[in-house]
Amino acid sequence: MKLVSQYYMEKVISLGADKLKLKDMPYDPRHEGIRIEPELFFWRLYHGNKYIECRSETEAEYCKLMMEARQDKVAIPKDEEYLKEILPELKRLKAKHDEAIEDKLYTIFSKKIREKILSLFWQRIFDDKYFDWEAFMALEDVGE
Repeated sequence: MKLVSQYYMEKVISLGADKLKLKDMPYDPRHEGIRIEPELFFWRLYHGNKYIECRSETEAEYCKLMMEARQDKVAIPKDEEYLKEILPELKRLKAKHDEAIEDKLYTIFSKKIREKILSLFWQRIFDDKYFDWEAFMALEDVGE
C-alpha cells in the first residue's frame, strides 16, 4: 500500500518551491475537532481557538487532512485545479491509514496516550520513507 507521505512527495513536493507555498498548521493536541468555516473571500480552518486562512474550500480540506496527520508545516500547490485533482487520492490514502491505526488503538481509552501514539504514527510515516506498512499491519493489537 502506498503511504500518504509517498503520494505527498510524488505529487506535491516534487513540484518544486516555485509552485508551492508553505503554511504553518495550528494543530494543538489539547483540542479536539478541526473545522472549516467560510468567510466572505476565503475559508478558515480552525483548531481550538487558532486558525489559518485558506484561499478555497479545497485548500482548507487539504490543510485539514494534513493537520489531522499531525503535520506542523505543509507545502500546498499554488495551482487550485491541480490541488482538486490530487485531493481525492490523498483522502483515500489517509482514510486507509486512519482505519489501520484505529484498528490497533481501539482498546486504548486514555486520550493522552492515544494522541501520543497517533502523533508518533504520523511522524514515522512522514519522516521515514521506508515505513514498513506490512509489518505495522501484522502487529498484534496495541492494548492486548
